[in-house]
Amino acid sequence: MAERPDSEAATAKLRASHHDRARAVKRLQEAGLAGRLDAEEVDERITTALTARTLGDLAELVADLPGDSPLTSIRAQPHRDRIGSELYTAKRDGPWTVPAQLDVQVDGGSVVLDFTEAEITFPTLDIEASVRGGSLTLITKPGIDVHTRDLMVENGTVKVDAPWAEDDAPATPVILTITVTGTVVVGDITGRPPRRNLKEWLRGDPRPYTTGP
Repeated sequence: MAERPDSEAATAKLRASHHDRARAVKRLQEAGLAGRLDAEEVDERITTALTARTLGDLAELVADLPGDSPLTSIRAQPHRDRIGSELYTAKRDGPWTVPAQLDVQVDGGSVVLDFTEAEITFPTLDIEASVRGGSLTLITKPGIDVHTRDLMVENGTVKVDAPWAEDDAPATPVILTITVTGTVVVGDITGRPPRRNLKEWLRGDPRPYTTGP
């Protein structure tokens, strides 16, 4: 069934996420490679897409290109996921599927998100965090960028360490950009690579994602 005009108009007014903008940018890049847009048009539209506020703004940029409109493809996006902890530890690890959006609520406990074996299906992850008297830890790997510049911090700490790599190693393409927003009150948010366990350390095993000692 076709979407009703009033429903489409309401969808067009929805605020665009980082994921929505990334999808539009990819469409524009593909159109340029296919010869549907010239280089100047691609650059101009991508610049506009990166600052688009609504799904309607993005839809206008790709309206003359093949593929679903952002106004209809939003229905195929996963629901916003949530994880919380109160005085205990909650964890996502192993081959878990990373959503496009994730709400994190920490009240005196800890939440650990381990991305080293995760299934990454979207180029961006928006984390809305509320950390009070606890901690949020993101365990990353090469190809994952973490941005925390829009966090509001009160008597807390935020620290992001890039995954280790050799100085002469080729740069790893970015496969996931994590943007953490929200608040930290008497708590901590940390982004770091995985650590060696005691047995690995005693054996002198190399740190993860390095080839040296």
